[in-house]
Amino acid sequence: GNLTGRFDLILGYASWSKGQLKKELSRGEWLHTPFCQDLLFDVPHEDRWLQSYEQLGFAPYAFMQVKGGAQA
Repeated sequence: GNLTGRFDLILGYASWSKGQLKKELSRGEWLHTPFCQDLLFDVPHEDRWLQSYEQLGFAPYAFMQVKGGAQA
């Protein structure tokens, strides 16, 4: 598709020690999806993370563990 005139400017900073990112990727600590132009330009910022999980076929809440609960 034609992306002329369409962009997002995203600023941030991340730092890893030598080899850290490669180790994290090899351990499966990062989830990634193929590039999706619609996700990037047509989905509001606040909804992109959930849409990314849906592209992978599962809910992000599947990774959460809640400690505590009802007291007996």
